Amino acid sequence: MTANRQILFSYIEKVVKILSNNTMRVESNFKILQARKAIIQDVYTSSFSHFFWEEYENANVRDRINGTKMEQE
Repeated sequence: MTANRQILFSYIEKVVKILSNNTMRVESNFKILQARKAIIQDVYTSSFSHFFWEEYENANVRDRINGTKMEQE
């Protein structure tokens, strides 16, 4: 009976180690994914805002050009 218990406990210990390693791996992968998501969001936000302001400035320039052309006519 003692040998069976020892085998059972060693088996349980191995399973717990595997599960804890997998848990740490999943947590690590989750942190990596969160970091990647943050980088992608930063790049997207900065690219979008840059594009938006560039278009806004271009529109202002076009309005000024069109406005001056209209005044000259």
